Amino acid sequence: MKVFKEFISYKKIHLEKITLENKNGCKLSIINYGARVVQLSLCNQNIVLGYLDIKDYLKDNCYLGATLGPTSGRISDSKINLNKKIFYLSKNDNENNLHGGKNGFSFKFWKSKIKKKLDKIEITYKIRIKNLEDSYPGNRKIQVIYTLFEDNRLLIKYKGSSSKDTLMNMTNHMYFNLNNNFEKTVANHRIQLKGQLYYNNKNHIITNESKNIENLELSNSFNNYIKLDCNKLELSNIDNELKINIKSNYTGVVIYTADYPNYKTLLSNKKFSEKMAVALEFQNAPIGDNNLNLIQSKLNKNKCYEKYIEYEFRK
Repeated sequence: MKVFKEFISYKKIHLEKITLENKNGCKLSIINYGARVVQLSLCNQNIVLGYLDIKDYLKDNCYLGATLGPTSGRISDSKINLNKKIFYLSKNDNENNLHGGKNGFSFKFWKSKIKKKLDKIEITYKIRIKNLEDSYPGNRKIQVIYTLFEDNRLLIKYKGSSSKDTLMNMTNHMYFNLNNNFEKTVANHRIQLKGQLYYNNKNHIITNESKNIENLELSNSFNNYIKLDCNKLELSNIDNELKINIKSNYTGVVIYTADYPNYKTLLSNKKFSEKMAVALEFQNAPIGDNNLNLIQSKLNKNKCYEKYIEYEFRK
C-alpha cells in the first residue's frame, strides 16, 4: 500500500491532498477541505467526478465527494423543533437548509492522521464544532475515517458526540460514473435494490407518501430517498463488467442523478453536465415538513454516533 501527500496553497488557504494506492491499482485521493474524495480510480479508470482545478472545491455548490453534515438533504423552512425548542438554521437552498447549511461540515478544514496496517490504510479526519457555530446545538466532536483495503474495498466510518441533544445524519456525496469516459451519461447504469421510494413535494422536500420499488435504470431523473429492505445495493454499468456493491447501517439512500450541475471543468476535461453521474447518499430519512423524520436524525447528548458505508469494487 502506497501513500502520497501533496500541499497546495491558494490565497493563504492551505489544502492537503492525501492519495492511497493498493496493490491492485485502486487509488483514492482525499483533501482536507470538507474531508472530501476528489478522485477514485480502478486500473487507471476514474469512477467519480472531481474538479480539474482544485481551487474549484473552495467554491463548490454541488458537494463533489464531500462529507455532508451535520445533516443530509433538505430541511423545510430551515427550522427544527428539538425538545420543544425552535432552532433556526441557515438558509442555503431558497428557504431551506441543505446538507447542513452554509456552515456545514463540507466547508470545514479537517485535521488528518494516517495509520498504515498490513492490508489497509486508514485516514482519520477530525473537527470540533462549537455550540450553534453552524446553527445546530451542542459542542461536537466529529470523525470521518476512510479505510482502503488491499482487496478493493473502501470503508467510510462516521463518529460523533455532542454536549447537547442535536441532529446528526452524515454521509458522503461522491458522484459515480462507471463509463470509461465521462462523455456518456449514467443512462446505461443500473441499481439493484429493493425498498420503499418516498415522494418529494414541489420544493424537493420528502413527504410520507411512498411506493414499493425494485431495481432502477437511470435513464430517468432521480432525487429521492429510498428506505432499503436490506441496507445494501449494487450499482452496475450494462455496457461493461464494472460493479460497486455498497452496504451500510443507515436505513436508506438518496439517489440523485445530478440534474443541477455547475458546468465546471472536471478531471476528464469535460464540463459537469446533467446526468453525467449519480450520487448515492446513504443516510437515514431526510427531515420533511413539520419535522417529519426528525427523530431519525436525533443524537442524544453524550451518546456516540456511529455509522458506516462500505464500497466493494468489482471489475
